[in-house]
Amino acid sequence: MKRVLVVSESNFPKGTKFRLSFIDATDPFRLSSIFEMETHSLVVSLAYKDGLIYCSMSKGFSIYDVSDLNSVKEISHIDLFGGIDMELSSGGDYAYLTSWKRGITIVDIHDPYNPSLIGRASCNYQVLPDDDSPYGPYGVAGIVVRGRYAFCVTCDYTDDKHREVFIVYDIADPSNPQQKVMISTAPWRSHGMVAQGDIAYASGFESILVFDISEPLDPVLINRHEQKARMCCNSVIRGNLLYNAGSDYAPEGSAGVLSIFDITNPLHIREIGETPTIGRVSWNLALVKDLVYVVSDGTISVVEIANPEKPAVRSLCGPSGADMVYDAIEIIDFSA
Repeated sequence: MKRVLVVSESNFPKGTKFRLSFIDATDPFRLSSIFEMETHSLVVSLAYKDGLIYCSMSKGFSIYDVSDLNSVKEISHIDLFGGIDMELSSGGDYAYLTSWKRGITIVDIHDPYNPSLIGRASCNYQVLPDDDSPYGPYGVAGIVVRGRYAFCVTCDYTDDKHREVFIVYDIADPSNPQQKVMISTAPWRSHGMVAQGDIAYASGFESILVFDISEPLDPVLINRHEQKARMCCNSVIRGNLLYNAGSDYAPEGSAGVLSIFDITNPLHIREIGETPTIGRVSWNLALVKDLVYVVSDGTISVVEIANPEKPAVRSLCGPSGADMVYDAIEIIDFSA
């Protein structure tokens, strides 16, 4: 079996180079670059399904055929404003994108060679007609899709406006998504969101917020786990453990970190392990077996989690140099 990491990268803050990097991870402790491909704009979220990689970009949405590494190619592209999170429908017919200050976007991917933007729903932010910038200080960051509902959290990088909310969208009709519920989560600024069963976890600045979503139109904030001087960008759940990639922004300076929490009891979350990762901020992560691949500023860290109470960085890879930032990651396993 050949294992490949697909990682997006950019030369932040210059914003003149945007690429997908394909990295051989068959030997998890000897990562090596296979090749790179230019992309239209910054790829902020990746999803893999049935030989295709779906890319949500700051100014676009592309689909790549990666079934054969010798002939990877873009098969379609549309212009839109994408965001830091994306989910595919269980049947693979739709892609649900966060679109930051523009709310959420739904793309019809029935035909991957001809995707189309079919639905949008706003958040509590007014976008002016001449505003063609992809981001801004506020917008929808994390998304979890369950049946006919999309659960989202907004993040605010301006810490004095208190615009943060938890939103439930009805997506039963993908061409006409409707905002059904909005509850304030201020002043806690959430960034990434994941769910297990009827419980959703929103991680961000100094907090993990826990929501009971068993009644989709009546979500309840049931717990807040405080994290001093920490910021979580994205999370993954496996079993009863929650893995957070983010940063420690203590007075001595920001540093990437992977944190692991026991969520057996959502009302009493316990941090059980953590390790520093290379880079100022760890942006994203992917799990496979006893390893976590963490993408950060200029570096991909391979963290062994056989003992989650003692995670340890076992290997580093930075094929494009220190001036590049790795943003999103997906894992593809190819049969021998």
